[in-house]
Amino acid sequence: MRKDGNIIWDYRNEINKPIVAGTLLLSEPFMQDPSFIRSTCLVVSHIPEDGTFGFVLDKVSPHKLSELIDIKIDKEVKVYFGGPVDLQSLFYLHNNNFNLTGAKKITENLYWGGDFDELLMKLESNIAQLDDIKFILGYSGWDGGQLRKEIIENSWIINSDYPLQISEANSKLWHNVLNKMGGVYKTFVTLPIDPNLN
Repeated sequence: MRKDGNIIWDYRNEINKPIVAGTLLLSEPFMQDPSFIRSTCLVVSHIPEDGTFGFVLDKVSPHKLSELIDIKIDKEVKVYFGGPVDLQSLFYLHNNNFNLTGAKKITENLYWGGDFDELLMKLESNIAQLDDIKFILGYSGWDGGQLRKEIIENSWIINSDYPLQISEANSKLWHNVLNKMGGVYKTFVTLPIDPNLN
């Protein structure tokens, strides 16, 4: 059990929550891993015995989209850091309002991947809008049983029913989701990153 001032937080509140595609993993407030400090990770796939795959949603990478691909658009587009694995690979989340071939459904509002050449064509012809797409470098992954172990260690807060919209996936997401969860979770956003300053 973790006690931070008057806050009592127990992994048993988290371990029984379902983890499915669309679940958000929110880092505990004092996590020091630079890849996940105050971060929100979207689970794309979770098979307990095989592992978990997802994307951090709220950390901007130093790259712009025009540095990574040849695309004819009128504005600079941020690229986000999806996690420490395979940082040479570009992924994309979207709402699929533009019917992208091969897109994989995560939730009713979120899809990932699909035909890249078709995506570029739809962006350049304004069939798809940049506000409906989030470009991501790298991903986050856990081996079978690893995520459960980290939850037991109080590393992650689970939200399995947050109706995430692509427009919310920005630097304020961790704070916003915890605030909406209320109770003890809402108090986490006021804590310093360094527990020694609490």
